[in-house]
This record gives sequence, structure tokens and C-alpha cells, in this order.
Amino acid sequence: MATGFVCPQCKSDNTQKISNIIEQGTTIIEEKSTSSGVAIGSSGYASVTGTTNTSGIVRTQLAQKLADESEEYSKQVGGSPVMGIYVLLLFIGVPILIYIGFKAADFFHSTFAGWGTGIALFIAVAGLIGHLDELGWFAPDEQTKEGWEKLKRWGDSGHYCHGCGQRFIHGSDERHFSVE
Repeated sequence: MATGFVCPQCKSDNTQKISNIIEQGTTIIEEKSTSSGVAIGSSGYASVTGTTNTSGIVRTQLAQKLADESEEYSKQVGGSPVMGIYVLLLFIGVPILIYIGFKAADFFHSTFAGWGTGIALFIAVAGLIGHLDELGWFAPDEQTKEGWEKLKRWGDSGHYCHGCGQRFIHGSDERHFSVE
């Protein structure tokens, strides 16, 4: 399992990439089983068949610990606010645009024109949100960007020492987010 990198803390060469520990320590379970039975009685018989689907993810203790650390830090860093705006558009904007469509249908005395107006407004608002996002209106702040970059760095280059539990990036003195 040695990667050729030496732990900066204990000098052990029993190190491994964190992403490999999580990947190799994760098993995805998908099972399907079928059961059947027959009951016989004085008035006849009955047959029963059933199917059970089982699925899940099983991880080794270390893989789970490292995955949980990354997930917890990812939650602290946060995501892009533009997704929330699209969700608001969907759940608030669609009913408003439907209402506008009904009003336009009354105004134009045409259902087609009303619905066309509602759909056109929906597409225009979604396009406006996308354009404003490209212009940087919904860009994350610098702290969030730095958090994303740190997650990517540790996902690409982070190592774990099986000797002492130290997390490190070879050639860097950057501290892992689990110790901050």
C-alpha cells in the first residue's frame, strides 16, 4: 500500500491517497431476491411470490471516517447560491407565471396566447438568471472559493499515514480541514 511518500510526522512510508482509501473501502450493495410459497388447505391452495430489493453502501471504518470529514467540510464551505434561485423560480415562479398566463388568456381572449405568454416569461426569467450568473452576480465569495479549491486539492493529492493517522499533501505544509 505504500505510495512512495513518507509521512512528514512519523516518517513512515505506509501512506496511501485518501481518495483511494475511500474508493477501495467502499462497497455498493445491490441485491435482489425472490421468494415464493404455497399454502394448501381444505378449500384449495394459494401461492405467493415476493421480491426483495436491497441496496446500500458499506464502508470500512477508515473510509467512512475520511468520507465523513470531507462531507462535513463540504457542508461548511457551502454551494452555489444560483441553484437556490432556480428552485425558487420553480416553486414560486411557476405558479406566478401560470397566473400571468391565465390573465393574459383573458386579456387576449386566447388560451394559446395566454399560455405562450406565461411560458415565454418563464424562459426569459430563467435565461436572465443564467445570464446574471455568468456575469458573476451569484458568484460565491472568496472564502467559499478557497474552500472549494482546498477540497479539490485534498481530493486530488491528499495522503493518509497508516502509521500515525496524519493527513498530508506531499511537499506542502497545508493543514487538513479535519484539524482546523
